[in-house]
Amino acid sequence: MSAALDRCLAKVARAKVHIHTLDERIQDWRERDPYALILKPKRDYDWQVHVTAYVRVVERPPARIWGNVVGDAVQDLRAALDHLAWELATKGRRRSVPNPIPLGDPLRKIQFPILLKQPSDFVATTRAKLDGVTQRAGTRIEKLQPYNGREAPPDEHFLWVLSELCNADKHRATNLAAGVPRFWTRQHGERLRASTLYRRPPGPLKRQAILSKLIVKSYGYGANRMRPVSDKAAEDYVKMYLRFAADVVFDQGAAAANGREVGHTLRTLERQVRETLYGFEPYLK
Repeated sequence: MSAALDRCLAKVARAKVHIHTLDERIQDWRERDPYALILKPKRDYDWQVHVTAYVRVVERPPARIWGNVVGDAVQDLRAALDHLAWELATKGRRRSVPNPIPLGDPLRKIQFPILLKQPSDFVATTRAKLDGVTQRAGTRIEKLQPYNGREAPPDEHFLWVLSELCNADKHRATNLAAGVPRFWTRQHGERLRASTLYRRPPGPLKRQAILSKLIVKSYGYGANRMRPVSDKAAEDYVKMYLRFAADVVFDQGAAAANGREVGHTLRTLERQVRETLYGFEPYLK
């Protein structure tokens, strides 16, 4: 591994420390059962009960404190990309790089560009940011831009998500909230069956919200098919049938990463930035 790449990866390693710290704190919060499941049955027929499942936040995550840790992590990841742009721009320079860099020097504008929309001329648009970067390396940077992404829309591309989180952290607090990013159902029982009528989409929770609406009814053949179902039996079955994950999610309004799990998002960004850096190793030798 080149020394230049090692300097870039040092920032990613620091981000990983912040992410690991946050993962541990979120896990401790999960283990304290921060949510409560509230079931409200409503009888339709003797053999069928309509159950509305509510989820209530019992303990809110310390969003302000953890938001600062998120900010430290994303800033380190963004800095790793800027370090990469610097190494590419200064590699092979004939004159030494001044330290400190004088005001007005073009080197002060070097950074890794992240563009949501495709410009008419990428080279002209990024000339100041990539001054000194070879054409081959610049072409690779252009291919990585969010507007060239194939697996997700540009505003869901990892570079754009990272950029948005960094900009939010620079100017305001990173908003976090309790959330239910996913939930699932188990297999049907021998005598009862549950059908899901409504499933809450992933996202932040304020205090209490409807998680799901289900119909629980008797299941079987012959006489068992219309067997009466008590409210308690329906509630007990839903408690076994319904499972949900308590987590901390981004609460950024319409911005990137809204509603996403914080830990998973940061780990994904760390992995993708690290892979991006390794992809430029041939250009740094």
